[in-house]
Amino acid sequence: MMTTLGTSSDSHALPGSRLRRVTEYIQQNLDKDLTLAELADVVYMSPYHFARLFKGRTGVPPHRFVVRQRIARARGLLIPNLESLHHGVPTRPGHHARSLQNGGTARRPARPGRRVTWLAL
Repeated sequence: MMTTLGTSSDSHALPGSRLRRVTEYIQQNLDKDLTLAELADVVYMSPYHFARLFKGRTGVPPHRFVVRQRIARARGLLIPNLESLHHGVPTRPGHHARSLQNGGTARRPARPGRRVTWLAL
């Protein structure tokens, strides 16, 4: 008999309610050092059994899941900051020349094959 991953007849997957409980705990505690034993305690299992069932349900070990969640949170925090930085970056051709006309200064880029020396004044 063929069963899908995560069904009640699948003995190698964490039940949905326990998966929800542990993933909510992970989300709420991403800033802490989470241990396998701590995560297993959340769902009242031994660390070994929890790790096996968690991987059976999610496809990744608990540690990798936590790392991916931390990366996703960091990405979510960085993206708004990156978008605000792009508002100050010139994207139009000729912007450099116009900034010099308005009193700005800039160094001329070096030509290929030419050594650049800077003089200290």
